[in-house]
Amino acid sequence: MKPAPSPLHEVKKTNFILASILGPLYLVGIGFVLSGTGLFGFQVYYYLKHGIWKAYSLTWLVLEIGRNFEPKINSWLIQPSNWIGMHKILIFILNLVPLSLFALISGIIIAINIPDKYIDYWNSPVGNSKRNF
Repeated sequence: MKPAPSPLHEVKKTNFILASILGPLYLVGIGFVLSGTGLFGFQVYYYLKHGIWKAYSLTWLVLEIGRNFEPKINSWLIQPSNWIGMHKILIFILNLVPLSLFALISGIIIAINIPDKYIDYWNSPVGNSKRNF
């Protein structure tokens, strides 16, 4: 005679898959919050020490990513030869948002929108037993 399965092991596979995706996504959100806070702290520290505010906007981030990964984007952002109006709008928007504020707000949005039941599942005994391969 087969023993009856315990209710602890009757978790659907989809719950495990969602918890496997949403758990690390929650950590990414927390990482964004910490990065935004750390960058702002660095800017305040630098200002207090040197008296010069180092502004980091989304433009700086896009240029750094473009310099390392996609040089075509970088050349268009620095000196556009076409789509001039689009360039002006994009640069205005990217310069408007500070990088620290963007990281902080997007991290909070990501971390708040992760459903608690999947995080609770990940921390439950079933979630812990599934992680030990």
